[in-house]
Amino acid sequence: MFVVRDAFTESLACSLFERKFGLEARGLLCLFMEHIIEPSAPGDFLQYVSSSRARLRSACEVAGKKLAGAKAALRLDMIGRQ
Repeated sequence: MFVVRDAFTESLACSLFERKFGLEARGLLCLFMEHIIEPSAPGDFLQYVSSSRARLRSACEVAGKKLAGAKAALRLDMIGRQ
């Protein structure tokens, strides 16, 4: 998938991703090279990881509450049909 997205098409004079979205595709290699050339400060990375973990925890809590509500609604619906 990455190869098709990043491949230069001579007839279009750009890649399919650039044609569709108007941006250059940034694959894993590009991101890796950016972090080698311009590494971020350790504090920034640690702050990013901790904030990402906090956001993921809150998203999991919300998803759990929604799932519990959906299960309860499904049970009530099934009881009502009997």
